Amino acid sequence: MIKEKLALALISFYLGIQALFSFLIAPILFSTVERSQASLVVEKFFPFYFAIGILAVGVSLFLLWWKNKASKFLLSMLGLTFLLLVVQEVFIYPYALELKTQNMGMFKKLHTLSMVFNFIEMLLLLVSAVYLILKKEKHIYSE
Repeated sequence: MIKEKLALALISFYLGIQALFSFLIAPILFSTVERSQASLVVEKFFPFYFAIGILAVGVSLFLLWWKNKASKFLLSMLGLTFLLLVVQEVFIYPYALELKTQNMGMFKKLHTLSMVFNFIEMLLLLVSAVYLILKKEKHIYSE
């Protein structure tokens, strides 16, 4: 039970970071600061953003997988989230940075793909958190 609580805390923590950055910090930054300056700030933040996600989701995945206590549904959702984060950190982000000065059209496509990945990750993490909460509630009422 302690592993599930820790996994839920890590999932919720990263989901909160994603929501805060996606719906509050980035929009405010790009609407109040010159676009080039906002872009520089975001570029510095992204490696940490993805690394925190990989760590939080990776640890959660391990905790729930260890001793085979979690459902395949939950493990699949977290595994997909982990994979999307790794793809963003290792492939999309570095390639997008490279293209930003060379091919703006391709950069915009990669940026859109990254935003779609981020949205999917948020949905998967939200469903994972709700699943863990409902499972905990069910466990409490079945005792």
